[in-house]
Amino acid sequence: MVKVIPRLSEFSAANVPIEELDAFYTIANVAAPEDRPYVWSNSMTTLDGFMHYNSTSSASSIQHSSVSTPKSELEHGSVESDIALKKHPQAGPYSLADYRLLNAGWVYADAVLSSGPCLRTDPLLRHVPIFKDMQQHRTKVLNKPFAPLHIAVTSKASTLSFSTHSFFNSPDLPVLVVTHELDVQPSIDAFIASKSTGGNPDTCLWSPALHEPNTPGTVRFLSFPPSPTPSTSSASSPASVDLSQLLHFLKHELRINSLEIDAGGSMIRNMIDLKLIDELRWTQVGHVIGGTDALGNPRPSLFNSPSADSYTANTSPVFRMAGIRAIGEHFLFLRTVLEYRH
Repeated sequence: MVKVIPRLSEFSAANVPIEELDAFYTIANVAAPEDRPYVWSNSMTTLDGFMHYNSTSSASSIQHSSVSTPKSELEHGSVESDIALKKHPQAGPYSLADYRLLNAGWVYADAVLSSGPCLRTDPLLRHVPIFKDMQQHRTKVLNKPFAPLHIAVTSKASTLSFSTHSFFNSPDLPVLVVTHELDVQPSIDAFIASKSTGGNPDTCLWSPALHEPNTPGTVRFLSFPPSPTPSTSSASSPASVDLSQLLHFLKHELRINSLEIDAGGSMIRNMIDLKLIDELRWTQVGHVIGGTDALGNPRPSLFNSPSADSYTANTSPVFRMAGIRAIGEHFLFLRTVLEYRH
């Protein structure tokens, strides 16, 4: 059972000390389910529930610059959400706390799962803590490898940018790409072909004869059956994979006991409907922005997926506030545990 001590508190500084991060985010006192990893998501939303100003996150992400994040540590996809009020004179200095918590989630995860749209909108995407104190905590205190397993779930893996995307060109990352059966071989062919079009020669296709599971610098392609309950959402289309089977495979074949979901609201909401998330962690930032961007496109939201299930007063999933933190006057950090009733 998740128990955060103290349950309600305030971070002492925007550059949140590792001791305070560990007290808030530790999973040492939780047990992974028998059939899958312990799963959480990590998001930021405005008060009206939106995750970015623009319809795609990469167009509105910004680099975070501070004395604690020198430029040399910001060379690979280290971005802060545009809704973090970084340019607000009072809130801005405290936005670093959210960025620290984003990185902290990767400290504890054995693997991090992203969706295809996330990879397509952020060519520098990585899930490795950039802060030195977090890297040391992960490797020296928790005895975990430098990087968690990077997982991409998409029905169109063969169209990913294998020659340029950081997922497929970083020798320090172990990568697993999960797609549907008909797309596996085209994806493998496209990855191999990328080596002659600018892809990093120091990464290679994973082979059971040559590599242990989760070997850094390898990219593995797998397929799983379609979801038994497909919907019209991009996260669970008929061509998508059965997430329950995928999580079972991660637990029992790859020994993944802790999994973070870094994806859009549709996938997060779909996993709630499937009872596959144990925690939702999110930063609540104090402003409202409305539902459409400057071009009239809908802004991404955390829970308002058009194909999501609806619930009654007796079946709605309940969020138990396991831990609450604050800093300044504009940010709340919530660690909530899901109690399913459907």
